Amino acid sequence: MKGMIFVLAVIPVLCFAENNGDKNYNIIPIFKHEFVSFENQQYHTPRGGMIFMKGEQTLPLSVERDSLMIMAFYQPYLLKEKGSAHAELAGYSDIYHKISFAADRRIKRHNILGGFRSSSDEPVYGGIQTFQTTIGYGYEFVRTESLSLTLGASIMAPEFDIGSITVPVFPMPFIKFDFTSSWINLSFNWTTSPELDVVIAPESKIRMNGTFSMEGFSGIRDFLFECTLWYRFFNKEDKLGDFAGIGAGIKNDSINFDLGEKDRMYDMGYYSVFGTIDVSFLEISGGYIFRSWELYDGTTEQSSGNGYFISARLTYRF
Repeated sequence: MKGMIFVLAVIPVLCFAENNGDKNYNIIPIFKHEFVSFENQQYHTPRGGMIFMKGEQTLPLSVERDSLMIMAFYQPYLLKEKGSAHAELAGYSDIYHKISFAADRRIKRHNILGGFRSSSDEPVYGGIQTFQTTIGYGYEFVRTESLSLTLGASIMAPEFDIGSITVPVFPMPFIKFDFTSSWINLSFNWTTSPELDVVIAPESKIRMNGTFSMEGFSGIRDFLFECTLWYRFFNKEDKLGDFAGIGAGIKNDSINFDLGEKDRMYDMGYYSVFGTIDVSFLEISGGYIFRSWELYDGTTEQSSGNGYFISARLTYRF
């Protein structure tokens, strides 16, 4: 509970200055449902949340920013057994929860960020091992027409795992790097965990998008990626804008839960090839899973078999 108090104390700091720039507010509700079926396992995972934005979020890199973004999401995982070892192992639930919150405040060259997340069968009330909080500060040292670099530091609490070692408070780098050009866009963000976004040929109807991140530092399975080759129906200069397209790709997806019973964990993930249709407010994806795994307490591993997934996401901007 101390972690929750920590984050609530951070929120007023993130919003302390009046935004004197763009007075517009935007609220973006997001709803997503995904169904995943393996040979030995199935799960549904609906997701709902909202993004609140104040100030212009997509200004050119050379322009000073005065903006606020707040995000909050809830996502349950509803498991259904098909003969896997999950039901046979004592202490493992068939319902898990993922709660996340983040606030990002930019004031000229200053950037303050606070966050909270919990992934567990007993989120928050299951103990301090079931949630993490983060606060960080960065200063934009470099700002040009095509390049931005923000450096600082952040602190993650109350527990952080590095392999088999758990530390109560862990300092992290605060890095935001952005580069834009006509042939490639790069965005590297390390405020809670490292994440790299790449867009090759961003102004072309045919483009490649790639996202690479680390969900944790316990092993190679914490490395997540998604690469998609897109054909966009319109350019951003068109009257309708760049709002629709079809794509095909490959990804590695993983979920990690710390159980309410201390020192117990449940991880599950898969590799898949997929296709997707995007019409801005609606995105539908589906694909074939060619490799999967379940990991219990970091030691007991089994394959869930091959399978498929299908997902739909609704987004609307008020």
